[in-house]
Amino acid sequence: MGISRLMGLQVLVVEDEMLVALDLKMMLSGLGCIVVGPAPSIAAALGIVRTTALDGAVLDVNLRGRPSFDLADELQRLGVPIIFATGYDASTLPERFQGVPHVMKPIQRSQIVDAMTAVFIPAHTDH
Repeated sequence: MGISRLMGLQVLVVEDEMLVALDLKMMLSGLGCIVVGPAPSIAAALGIVRTTALDGAVLDVNLRGRPSFDLADELQRLGVPIIFATGYDASTLPERFQGVPHVMKPIQRSQIVDAMTAVFIPAHTDH
């Protein structure tokens, strides 16, 4: 699965529901990732993005009723790979994000490992 290759990756978590954020943080930390955040809002996430080198980001699609797509655009512009975490069907994502991996809530460890291995590791090994 490449779990050992996830160790040391610096991953931003953007999630507005505290219990979900803490659960995801614990899950990622347990995989050896360095968790940045969790950021509960787009503004908080942008503050982190501007000051921190990231290997990837896990973004909640809906942050207090506001979609995180502008943040996703900024992360992609900066070359930071993203994974969406959502309770919604993938068809609700804008067309430009149809190819971006997503994990369904509640997030299962195997789902996040598979998505991170596919998306973050290739980007990380290019550094």
